[in-house]
Amino acid sequence: MMRTAATDVNGQLAESALYSRSDLRKRFESALGSRARHTRCMRMRLTERWTVELAGAWERRRQRQAQRPAVWTGPAGLLQVLDVTTAGSRDVSELDLLAALAGEVPPGSTGRLGEAGRDGIGHRAAWLFPDTLWGYTFVDGRYVRTVFVSADADLRWAFTAWRSIRYET
Repeated sequence: MMRTAATDVNGQLAESALYSRSDLRKRFESALGSRARHTRCMRMRLTERWTVELAGAWERRRQRQAQRPAVWTGPAGLLQVLDVTTAGSRDVSELDLLAALAGEVPPGSTGRLGEAGRDGIGHRAAWLFPDTLWGYTFVDGRYVRTVFVSADADLRWAFTAWRSIRYET
C-alpha cells in the first residue's frame, strides 16, 4: 500500500489517500488511456473467412484437428473462436436466434448487448461477465462465436476487437 497526497495551489494538503499498487497502476493507465492505443493493431485471420483486429502479438495454440473452438493467446488475454453455419437461419428471426444462443452462454452474465451490423455484418450480440465477453457476429447463414477472456478484467480491448470482426467473401 502506498500513501499519496495532493496539495492545492497554496501548498495546503488537499487530498490524502491510501492506494494499493494495482489501484495506482489502474489510475495511471486510465489517465494515459487504453494500452491498446500504444500498441499497433493488426488484422488477423481467425478462420478461413473471419478476421479480427488485435493489438500486440497473438498466437494460435496448437490443437488437434478435431478440437474446437480455436484458441488464441495474446497480451490482453485469451480468445476462443468458433465458426458456425446455421442451416435455415434465413427463416429464423434475429430475436429467435438470440434466444436460442442464450442457452449456449454460461449463466450469471452481468449484461447483454445487441448492435446493428455494418460493413457486411448482419448484427452483433454480446453477453458480459466480470472478466469475459461472449460475442456473436452474424452474416447470412452463419455466425462466429468469440469468447474474449481478459487477463486483467479490463474488457475495453475485447469490445474493440469484437466490433472489428469482419467476414470476407
